[in-house]
Amino acid sequence: MTHEEQAEAKPCHTPQVVALTGSRNFLANGLMRKLVEILEIKRVVVLDTERPRFDHERIVFYNLDLTNPTAGQLMSDIFRSEGVQAYIHAIYSYGFIRNRLMSRELESIGTMHMLNACQEAGVKRIIVRSSTQVYGASPQNPTFCTEMHPTGKRGLENLHTHEKVEMEKQVIAYARSNPDTCVTVLRSCNTLGPTAENYLAYMLLKPVVPTVLGFDPLMQFIHEDDLYRAYLTVLQGSVAGVFNIVGRGTLRYSEVIDLLRRKALPLPIRMWRLGLGLSWNLGAYDVPKDYLDYLKYTCLADGGKALRELEFVATKDARQTLEDFHTTRIASRVS
Repeated sequence: MTHEEQAEAKPCHTPQVVALTGSRNFLANGLMRKLVEILEIKRVVVLDTERPRFDHERIVFYNLDLTNPTAGQLMSDIFRSEGVQAYIHAIYSYGFIRNRLMSRELESIGTMHMLNACQEAGVKRIIVRSSTQVYGASPQNPTFCTEMHPTGKRGLENLHTHEKVEMEKQVIAYARSNPDTCVTVLRSCNTLGPTAENYLAYMLLKPVVPTVLGFDPLMQFIHEDDLYRAYLTVLQGSVAGVFNIVGRGTLRYSEVIDLLRRKALPLPIRMWRLGLGLSWNLGAYDVPKDYLDYLKYTCLADGGKALRELEFVATKDARQTLEDFHTTRIASRVS
């Protein structure tokens, strides 16, 4: 059995106390706003190095650095004292971290601390953020990768996917050794919306967008509101395992650029790698050269399992998601 295989379904109930990390990123910040609207949830425990942007009487904040050697014990103590029943691991180093060691500590070491804390405190519901990009961008990929498709076969030196692959291995191994815990990993595709932050969103906000000469991959998109809904569906449901969370439909990268009224700058891959590598190291452009693989080859995921087991289907298709991104993030800048 490979680590990509999912855990079996386990009985879960809507929790009254939910903890999450990564509150400064768009996903966790958006989830906090949604969680306090659920009447059954009495308290949201937020752990981060900075206070969340969103404040509410049911939100309790703890200043915690997951890279701290004592983070696991501190988390365990907090979980026990607050009576945490479910935990959302929204830490994800798409926050343009250039330091490879720091990225590894945040993803790998932070995940280890989290899992140890959940085990010690008896937290029986864990939801972990991941990405469909763990499948890698490759001409050998099937048209749509299912959850059973191997991860990390390409791009193991890729700064922004290697740590995600290793993180998933830890989480799935934990699920196997703790069968009484309901563990779910959500691999989301390119997320866009009013607040979404990632490499692709960063690029598409620029007037000129990089393209690799001779390549025009298909892309998937999910609106951030649909992504929030997927997390809430899992939190209030009873299904564990690994799930691709994707929007409806696909678009060519060239169509994306046209829809958003951006200007393409096609260059050979070697020129882009040299240019992005230099600008990344200098802090001038927040996209690493390794991300170019996803502008060259298609990386699409099959959302069939989420439809069957979670009854999840995105409300917005790729075109609608891009139109909203243009309205809320691009046109608003111009006006």
